Amino acid sequence: MHREIQVKNMGYSQNNEDEFVLNYFGGFKGTLLEIGANNGTDLSNSKLLIENGWHAHLVEPGSTCADLFLRHSLNPNVHIYNYGIGDRDEKVKFWESGNHVSNGNDKGLVSTADFEETKRWPHVEFTECEIELVNGTHFTTNQGRCFILFR
Repeated sequence: MHREIQVKNMGYSQNNEDEFVLNYFGGFKGTLLEIGANNGTDLSNSKLLIENGWHAHLVEPGSTCADLFLRHSLNPNVHIYNYGIGDRDEKVKFWESGNHVSNGNDKGLVSTADFEETKRWPHVEFTECEIELVNGTHFTTNQGRCFILFR
């Protein structure tokens, strides 16, 4: 069965993942969980789905989370969490990336809690900070069914 949908604004994700999800689910409006939501615009896997009526749980441990709060503060279907997901509750070092894409308008796209990962991006400046991690099982058991998008 082929499903047709009305998309409000095409494509924010890097490789059309958002369009794939919309087309796959047709007119269904689900709930998504995006871990590593960044600022909610640059290479966003969730923005198009939110614009098309999906509920969202956006997790972002970096400072770009402030952009998420501003962008979605009036949308009761979007819930934002300023922490990382791990296998236990703890505070950890976090390396937040500066500009990564060629237009220079991004921040945080290749941020990581693994210092070794920063070595893959020698042209990117990283700032060390501390973030809160929460045990992922706490999060998923309380959210019910959702579609999970990872960055």
